[in-house]
Amino acid sequence: MGGRSSSSGGNLNRRNRKSVTRLDRLKGSGEYQYHATTASALIGIYNNGLKPNRGELGRGVYFSETPEQANDWAYETTGGGKLLRVSTNYLRDNTDYDLYDETQGMTTKRIPRKVIQILNRSGEWEPLEDYARRYYRSFGIRR
Repeated sequence: MGGRSSSSGGNLNRRNRKSVTRLDRLKGSGEYQYHATTASALIGIYNNGLKPNRGELGRGVYFSETPEQANDWAYETTGGGKLLRVSTNYLRDNTDYDLYDETQGMTTKRIPRKVIQILNRSGEWEPLEDYARRYYRSFGIRR
């Protein structure tokens, strides 16, 4: 699981697998929850945030505890994708976020773009809004 919404950011597939491994220091820290999505969904996420979609356990936004787990889901289901993360504290304090197994959770609430970070092409995390400003044409942002 680990990401049942669309988005675009740093590609997470075999080519960028090294970017994920550099994030091992976060593994198991619980500081963030990770969501993988398709590149084509990023514009929708930028415009509307992460919105609950149908998933195995019903409508929700699904997250994984590690970037590797979210990346594996993206690779298996779409052949690659973009990796997003949201602070665990934000999810717990502002949504109905709950774990449905030891390493995966979901919320039925929309996650606003201002709290979403994306793994960029350099393998660094940055706010989705900053990423979108750099690639404003593909996001339909007017300057």
